[in-house]
Amino acid sequence: MMKLSPLLASLALVLSAGVLPAHADDDRDLSTTRLQRLDDDASKRNLTIKHARAIEIAKAQGLVTLREIDLEDHDEWQLEGSDAKGREIEVEISARDGTVMKMERD
Repeated sequence: MMKLSPLLASLALVLSAGVLPAHADDDRDLSTTRLQRLDDDASKRNLTIKHARAIEIAKAQGLVTLREIDLEDHDEWQLEGSDAKGREIEVEISARDGTVMKMERD
């Protein structure tokens, strides 16, 4: 049986990381399962704004294409994507009351 040196074992681990699936909490995962999990988390934290309403609010701010969404620890939805002109847009929305806390365009 052949033993790998610690250096080769570490290298094999690093190289294999590139072929593993994305982590389940990847902000770019827009699957129904993940979005439901985010809403469940919001409910457990007694937050009234769920993901669908956060997306509606972000669209009213100019978001056209959603690429990332996450519910942050400080009770804010963070959404990233692009506007109608293709510019990057980031919107942070209070998950308590729907207030737009921050909006940036690049």
